[in-house]
Amino acid sequence: MRIEEIRQRLRDHGAKPCHEERVLRAWSQVRSLDTRRQRAEDFLPLELRSALPAITAELQSLARLQS
Repeated sequence: MRIEEIRQRLRDHGAKPCHEERVLRAWSQVRSLDTRRQRAEDFLPLELRSALPAITAELQSLARLQS
């Protein structure tokens, strides 16, 4: 899956560019979407918040580390 496909999936669920950047930054830095100043439910659209677990699970299934 390419980054543009991920961006499009986020857009399909109501993400605006600022939402895309926040989600992608959190994922790339392995951080929570919640910050000290703002929770995800105060910032992200409901449809996007509902879709994130499925999108996250799909991304995690693409690559796995093996020891």
